[in-house]
Amino acid sequence: MIRRRSRDFPPIPTHLVFVSLLLSQPLVHVLLCPRPVQAGTASPHPFTEYQPDNITAITLYIRGDEDFAYYVDEEGYTIVRDSDGWLVYADTGALTSSSNLDVDLDGTGSPDNNYYGGLVPSRIRVGYDSDSPSKSGIQRGLMPSYEHLSALQCGGTTDCDEWHDINYNYPIDNDTSEQQQYHRQTRFRSSLGPPGSSQQSNIRTVGTFTNLVVLLRFAHSKQTKSALPTRQEIGILMNSQEPDARIAPTGSVYSAYQEYSYGRVNIKSSIAPWVRVRRTERSSSDRSNFKKALYQALSLLKRRNRIDARNYDAVTVLHSGYGAEHGSTDCHGTKSEDRIWAHSGSLNWMGQSIRYGVSSSLWGSCGAEIARVGMIAHELGHSLFRLPDLYDKGRGSGVGAFDLMAYAWGMDNSQYSPPHPCAWSKAKLNWVLPTEVKKAGRYILYPSETNPIVYRIDGGYPQDEYLLVEYRKDIGFDKALGCDGAVIYHCDDTAARQSRPGFPRMRGPSRWPTNGDHYQIAIAQRDRRFDLEKGENTGECDDIWGQSNGLDDVFGPGDNVFNFYPNSDSYQGGIIRKTGIQIYSFEKTSRRLKFTVTGTYLGRDRPTTRSEDERGRNNPVKQRGNNK
Repeated sequence: MIRRRSRDFPPIPTHLVFVSLLLSQPLVHVLLCPRPVQAGTASPHPFTEYQPDNITAITLYIRGDEDFAYYVDEEGYTIVRDSDGWLVYADTGALTSSSNLDVDLDGTGSPDNNYYGGLVPSRIRVGYDSDSPSKSGIQRGLMPSYEHLSALQCGGTTDCDEWHDINYNYPIDNDTSEQQQYHRQTRFRSSLGPPGSSQQSNIRTVGTFTNLVVLLRFAHSKQTKSALPTRQEIGILMNSQEPDARIAPTGSVYSAYQEYSYGRVNIKSSIAPWVRVRRTERSSSDRSNFKKALYQALSLLKRRNRIDARNYDAVTVLHSGYGAEHGSTDCHGTKSEDRIWAHSGSLNWMGQSIRYGVSSSLWGSCGAEIARVGMIAHELGHSLFRLPDLYDKGRGSGVGAFDLMAYAWGMDNSQYSPPHPCAWSKAKLNWVLPTEVKKAGRYILYPSETNPIVYRIDGGYPQDEYLLVEYRKDIGFDKALGCDGAVIYHCDDTAARQSRPGFPRMRGPSRWPTNGDHYQIAIAQRDRRFDLEKGENTGECDDIWGQSNGLDDVFGPGDNVFNFYPNSDSYQGGIIRKTGIQIYSFEKTSRRLKFTVTGTYLGRDRPTTRSEDERGRNNPVKQRGNNK
């Protein structure tokens, strides 16, 4: 919505005008880093910004994360700021010296004016100029290329995910004592160095964990002490074993991880006093300078209060400003670019690497409401358990609201009901032990919120590609789902994490799925719309299988004529192979869900050559639906 402020009203004060800091930087909010940290996703809620004339108001949404954040309007056009601070429609093209943009991708201090694939400002000011973006050839939903995003996020490299080399080969329940013994182990191996590094670490995933909560107040903070949450209130948010109607109506961070892990994780948070540092919020808004503020805070706590962060498994920082992920200029006139985006990382402090997660102690961008459990739980997933983000840093949604590490806001966008980690995440942490389906038959699932039961299907898939099936129900911290049924995950651990979504009739030089583009963990969406890959939503009930009993819900092979998607075909590396896997005949009661699995290769070695099954001859149940 675009509206003009009536000239009968006085102009808003100068300190409330949303003016970009990035006058000689890329005109999209991007932060460059030699090694990335993990961050929370942007707020789904709209907000209003004013053009520099103090009259033209525009309704915007913020998208992305700390690595790459951008605005869109209600019609889906990407919005950036020009060098004069005006909100303009974004366009794509090569940056040249005549573009009046200085973009330093490689950190050398010299502008890189000849790259292609980024966003550049058009000359059309949103809500002010009469020119239509569509008539000017500007498309909705413009984004930089994924290669360009990687370069922005990784300081000029294309692969800098410090979680990329985690060992994902978790055990499969085949009822052997050796596997059961392996499952009872409480650690998994993780590479904490860059890809290819031999640096390894054992990460504990069950038991009791100590978490130091640092309450960090910036110098010249505009929040009065009385407007900030007290230690007692933060203690309820972090540690309460019962819901609190005002602070944690669905439960605390402790309760969330208790539920996620089936009682195997106890996070005990110690709440330190508020500590005031010499740095301002604005000077700490980028990662490297925030670490300087955190270093100072930890040193002050050790000197004044004898609190040593090295004695804790993780550090959670709750600061005095509003979170940048909420997008809008806050009620004190601080722009989102000058605030801190929720994220996690590591800090070398007194000879030890401190894993930390940071988010605001306050909710929204105005007022004194205490923060909610969702973002804090998400960042603890990074700092304590090294879980990777499962959202798409580009235009898609990854696995959306079906995983804490993809969308901590929850299906209701409140952060009161951060969803359970998905089957892949729980299996990675040994919170569930997937049972391999080795033969055709009837199988039973119970709600994954209360029962650690997940099925894994390898039959017909190459190494590191498989299906996971779990039963999600709208109970506990998954209450916001609003429905229940089977969620089917198509996993390919050789894929480029959640960075390259694939879907039918996607634009590009080559056709999907033979172009090899797909998420590492993709949800096989029942409605066949691929809304998660397209970024149309963050998940919905229509994505879940078994909504109605009967044979209409059939997840099976692609059809050679109609090419139904999603399907159970293997697509690793863009090579399409028929697995013959079919999952159908869902039957749901209030306590359990039954379904049938058939397939040619169940319980057999994976095929290495093409077979008759790849040509679609083994398809006893006709797949219904349309190819949307």
